[in-house]
Amino acid sequence: MDKHSRDVYDIEFDDAYMIRAVREYDELVENLKRRLDLIKKKIVLVVSREFPGVGEYEDEVEKRKRACEKERE
Repeated sequence: MDKHSRDVYDIEFDDAYMIRAVREYDELVENLKRRLDLIKKKIVLVVSREFPGVGEYEDEVEKRKRACEKERE
């Protein structure tokens, strides 16, 4: 293998490696977001058991967020 073909191979290998690394990173981020959402829901459940009415406030906040997002669109 001459120098040029070896350089092309290295570049292609590096590109494939980086693409795979970015995909794995994206999957990791999505998994962490899902876990965080589950943790938030569990916290709200526990707090709403101890302090009735808090869960209702959380629902109202989510409704307002959705309404604001719809207005922006």
